[in-house]
This record gives sequence, C-alpha cells and structure tokens, in this order.
Amino acid sequence: MKVVRGALGGAIALCIASLVVFATAAPGPSSNSSPLAGLTDEPPPDGGSAASGAATRPGSTGSVPAAVRAGIRSLRQLAAEDRTIPGSMNVYRNTMGSTPDPRVASLPPRVYVPNSTANTVDVIDPLTLKVIDHFAVGAIPHHITPSWDLAKLYVENEGSSSL
Repeated sequence: MKVVRGALGGAIALCIASLVVFATAAPGPSSNSSPLAGLTDEPPPDGGSAASGAATRPGSTGSVPAAVRAGIRSLRQLAAEDRTIPGSMNVYRNTMGSTPDPRVASLPPRVYVPNSTANTVDVIDPLTLKVIDHFAVGAIPHHITPSWDLAKLYVENEGSSSL
C-alpha cells in the first residue's frame, strides 16, 4: 500500500490520532444507562439562573469559572434592578466651544435636507417646520457640509461625483 503524503496524509493522521485519544480518554456509557444518568434536576438556589442551576454530574464543579459565575444573575434579579434612562446627550459636545462662532451667531437655524430622488435640497426652518427654500443640485445629493471657514455649504452629489 502506498503511503499518503502531504496535507491529505497529515489530515488523515490527525483524524486517526483524535479518534484514538477520544476512544481511550472517555469510556462510553454502558448499554443499560442513559447518557443523562447521574445528572441532578434540582432548581438553582436563586430560583432561575440557568448557568448556576444547570445540571451537573455529582462531584463536578461545572464548566463555569467562579469569577464568571459571580457575575451571572437570574432573570428575576435582572428584572428587579432599577433601570434608569440616561439623560439627553449631545454628540457634538466636544466639537463646540461655550460660545458660538461670531460668523454664524447671527444666522437663523436651518435644516438642509437632500432629496436623492428629485436631485434637490430643501431648506427647512426648524422653528416653524416649514420648507422655506428649495433648489436643484447634481444627481443623487447625499451629504451637506459647511466649508472650514463657514462661508459656504457643499452638497456631495453621489450620482454625478460632484460638489
């Protein structure tokens, strides 16, 4: 018989070695016993934690380390915790100073909304929620960004690869 070499031979040797190790390391259950024989069915002491109340063989400590087990809580414990909703958050807080830039301090607030299907931009007054201006731009407008000197607004048009 020719010896198989290379990656295929290594894979076959690894499979055979694994089978030998598993066959000798853990004897299978006897023919008259169930694979679940000897497991305890007692409920967990806290009344519902699946990790701490999982069935284990008598005399074993389980597969969950004590450090992890200490952090596991039951559904009843989680439901009893006081959940508070965090306050509102401004994601731009660290990008702004305490006073607005004098170049834009006198400008009224506006919301610029790109309309990708119509190739336009709507300008909305957020105080009245009315559209106050509407203008055409390039194909598929996607983002509207101010210039660094705050003198202009740029509209990125994805369909025409233009600003």
